[in-house]
Amino acid sequence: MRASSAEEAQVRRARRACLAVGFLLAASALAAAASCASRPGVAREAARGSTWAGPAGTDDLGLEEVLAAKDVVEGLPDGFEDGLAVPSECLDVRSEQREDGGVAGFVVRSNAARAYEEVRDALVAKGWTAVESGSGCSGSFSKASGPYRWAFVSSVGAGGCASVVVQYATAEEGS
Repeated sequence: MRASSAEEAQVRRARRACLAVGFLLAASALAAAASCASRPGVAREAARGSTWAGPAGTDDLGLEEVLAAKDVVEGLPDGFEDGLAVPSECLDVRSEQREDGGVAGFVVRSNAARAYEEVRDALVAKGWTAVESGSGCSGSFSKASGPYRWAFVSSVGAGGCASVVVQYATAEEGS
């Protein structure tokens, strides 16, 4: 038995609706992919390569010897140690400074909670006001004066060590 013309029209409309939905989904996926490609991500950062180079003459040493030979606070902005905090037992540091602040990352021989507490206590001792995040391993800090006015500190455990990241903002000129 042949379907009526009304049923055939309904089937055609359903097919067209499915094609339209499929087209919209594909267009959305392409737009999302384009958006992600324009933002910096892990792959782009990895392609840039490492910003750390060992001290002269350490190219053929093992990791522990290189870390022992390296002054881990080299590369931090002037006044960082005085205005902010560098965790103890620091094995490595990476930093990037921008016009209005920057970020510094440290690898320390500690667990995440202890490393965060150490940096938090050092900042509070320097006059910073802590605003805990509730996670136990991260928090915001503010200060009314000095070259650094805002910081966010987070700590994460990684393979028997901890990674401590200090994101900070500097004071505007004249403030």
